[in-house]
Parts: sequence; structure tokens; C-alpha cells
Amino acid sequence: MKKKAALNPDFISHSSNLKRKPRHFTLIELLVVIAIIAILAAMLFPALNKARRTARKTACMNNLKSISTAFTMYTVDHKDCYPQASTVGGSLKTCWQTYYQENPYATIAVYLNHKKTAHVGWVWAQQRGSKQNSPLACVEFNHDSEYSKGAHIPTYNHNPYVVDARGLGIAADQRTHIKNPLRPSRTVLVTESQGHDNAFIYYDSDPYQKADFRHDGTMNALFMDGGVKSLKPKQFLNSKSNHPGYIARAGLYYFWRPILNYSATTLYDTDRY
Repeated sequence: MKKKAALNPDFISHSSNLKRKPRHFTLIELLVVIAIIAILAAMLFPALNKARRTARKTACMNNLKSISTAFTMYTVDHKDCYPQASTVGGSLKTCWQTYYQENPYATIAVYLNHKKTAHVGWVWAQQRGSKQNSPLACVEFNHDSEYSKGAHIPTYNHNPYVVDARGLGIAADQRTHIKNPLRPSRTVLVTESQGHDNAFIYYDSDPYQKADFRHDGTMNALFMDGGVKSLKPKQFLNSKSNHPGYIARAGLYYFWRPILNYSATTLYDTDRY
């Protein structure tokens, strides 16, 4: 019977040492790994932030589409009339009003089943996470803006030439009847607000204070035909000469006016937007 070859004692000792002393990363190797991770993170985070901003912009557009549907339902029920801002009990009621029992002719809230204490698209200042903020408020709204210091503030503006008959020179107790707007795809209905508590914007309002281009320098805008567009400052027509959107006689463009009347017998268009 053959005898097994004896193992070399030195080999056994060397093998035991290898098992007892596993190899570790050196400090230089660890620093290299950390540097690579930092570089990858620096490349990835801007992309993630951009994706998050894009998602918020899309959410804002969806809010405006929901608001558009409510306006459409309102006009169907009220013979093509749009909501009319009016005064009830000494308080001005607008199309954003939540308390529609007080004046159902002034608001679209009932069509959204909107029963929060904040109005449609409004928030309570200093209460970002409040459950009483409107679910249709823009999530990118800056609660800390110098123009949003009121207690109850809007994230959207409406165009008074559409939803407030007084803007067309009509008596305050009448609602705007716009059965056939001239160019509904060219007339703005809702824009984004910096938080002024009156929630409307005219062609001669200061866009630096009332309009909000909060989506990477653009603003979502709802038009009368239900379309939602992303506007740059130069596409927001206004009469302020220090603003990129300045255009002479801004109030006589389809961007603001849905119909002709005694104060606007001719309307103009532009290829800016």
C-alpha cells in the first residue's frame, strides 16, 4: 500500500498565513473609489433635478387641464356664459371661490368637487403641507416670494377680459357672454401667479410682480380652447416697456381679448406664441 506524501511544514504555515490575513483596500484605492462615486453623483443629480422639475411642470399642466374642463362644464350649464366676479355680502367673489353656495354663478369649484378652505388653485401662506390647500395649486409655487405674503394666496391668475364682464366695460351685475370667441386658441384664460391676492392679471399689470415664470423660465398658460402652452417671457404680451413681452397696444391683441366691443373694434395677432 502506497504511503501518502508528507506535506511540507513551510507550505502549511504559508497557507495558514494567507487565510489569517485577507487583503484590504489601501487608502489610495479607497480614495479613488470615493472620487469616482462623487463624479458619478455630480453627473446624476442635475439630471434627477431636471426630471423632477419637468414632472412638476407636467403636474401643473394637468391642473390647468382640470380647470379647463370645469370652465367648459360651467359654460355648458350657463348658456356659454363665463363665471362673473361679483360682490356678495361686501366680499368680492371670483371664479376661484370655494364657497360656491354663496354665489354659484361666480365659481367653477362645484364642477371640481372642490371643498377645501383654500380656493381653487390657492394655498394658505406659511402652510405648505396643509391639507386645506387646493389640490390644484401649482406644486412649484414659491411660498416665500415677496409677492406672496398674504394669508390666502393664488398660484394662478385669470384673464378678466374673459371671466369679469367689467373688463369689457359691461355692468358689474352682468356676466360675460362669449358664445363665439374670435380666436379661442389665441386668447389666454389662466396664467401662473406670484401670489397677489386678487388673482387676476391685465395686459397692463406688471408682469414682474404678477406673472410667474417658475418652470425653468417658462410659464404654463391655459387658453380658451382648452389648450395649455408653455410661454417664455417674450411670449407674454403686455404693455410694460421694460419687459421682454412688451408690445405696443398690447390690450388690443387676441392674446387678451376674446371678442370685439366698443372699446376694441379691431384686434391684432402676433406670431410670438
